[in-house]
Amino acid sequence: MKDNISLLAKELGITAALLYKWRQDYQEFGTGSFPGKGNLKLSPEQEKIHELEKN
Repeated sequence: MKDNISLLAKELGITAALLYKWRQDYQEFGTGSFPGKGNLKLSPEQEKIHELEKN
């Protein structure tokens, strides 16, 4: 698997470490891993707290 990650990273022009970080983020935060520019990366629990604090 490590070779596959390294090959994929090379094809994408990024480091394998970055792919591993993205995978880890996705495992921790799910679809909230990549919220977009200026948005917070929160776990579902943190997102609920954030929404409650806004109100």
